[in-house]
Amino acid sequence: MFDDFTLARIQVTVRDVAKIAVREFDGIDPEDVESLLLEKVFRYPDRYEKHIDNAGWLWAALYGDAIAHCRKMIRDFMFYSAEYYYTPEEVRELLKQAYDAEVDEYIYINEATISLIDLQVAFNKLNMRDRDLLSRKYGNKEKLPESDRRACYRAVEHLTAALNGTITENSKARATHDGPGARKVLSNAQAINKTRSGENG
Repeated sequence: MFDDFTLARIQVTVRDVAKIAVREFDGIDPEDVESLLLEKVFRYPDRYEKHIDNAGWLWAALYGDAIAHCRKMIRDFMFYSAEYYYTPEEVRELLKQAYDAEVDEYIYINEATISLIDLQVAFNKLNMRDRDLLSRKYGNKEKLPESDRRACYRAVEHLTAALNGTITENSKARATHDGPGARKVLSNAQAINKTRSGENG
C-alpha cells in the first residue's frame, strides 16, 4: 500500500485529472470523478503502483480512467432519461455530418440520434460572428487563418451550450406535450427498438 507521501502525491494528481477530464462533459461534478478515481486507487493499487515513479504515466492512467467514467455517466444518464448532452468534440463531428449532402433528417453520433431541426435551432441562437465562422469552416471547408481559429473553437463551445439547452427545452416541453411534432433524442438502442416495434406492428 502507499505511504503518506505517495498518497498525498496521488491525491493531488487525482484532483487535477478530475478537473481537466470533466471539461468536455457538461454537468459532471469533478468531485464525483475524484472520488471514483481514489476508490479505484485503493481497490486496485497494483494498477497504479507501477506508475508511481513516472508522473506522466500515472497522470495518463488516471486520466484514462476519468474519461471512461465520465463517458459511462453520460451513457447512463442518457439511458435512464432519454436525454443526451453533447461535448464540443461531438458537436464538431455533428457539424461535419450536417454539411454533408448525404445526411437525412437525423444524425447518428456515438450513443445518440439527433434531429437536424434541433441542431438548426441551436445554430440560429448563435450570434452572426459565430455562425459565419462555423459556416466557413464546416460548410465551405475553408482553412481559417490563425486569428479566426480560436474564435471558431469558442463558436463550437457556444453551439454546444445552445444545443444542450435546446434539448433541455424540448425535454421540458415534452413534460406537458407529447403530441405530434414532439421531438426526442433517442439512443441507438431505443431507435432500433422503435423501428422493430413498427415492423412487428
